[in-house]
Amino acid sequence: MPPSYTKTLQVNNYDELRDALPSSGVFDMLDCAVEIWCPELAEAREVERMTNLIESMVNVVDVRVGSTASDMANIHYTVKVTEVQNPTKRRYTRER
Repeated sequence: MPPSYTKTLQVNNYDELRDALPSSGVFDMLDCAVEIWCPELAEAREVERMTNLIESMVNVVDVRVGSTASDMANIHYTVKVTEVQNPTKRRYTRER
């Protein structure tokens, strides 16, 4: 199985993400998992807009939103888009 392709973008807001996506290489991916790591003062509406933007451009099979201690110290969002090899298996969802 070939390795997954991952693209990481660091942006301050939705508008920067919108401007960065066309030249990012994300369009070369077929099925993707998206991770959005948020700063301390992140707004839910901003994260929702980012998610909707990416979903409108590529096939997103799973989304993960969160923060770590190092993310809280930053002022930007870290958006990771990873091409998945098996799109039927959700990467971040727990099995029930």
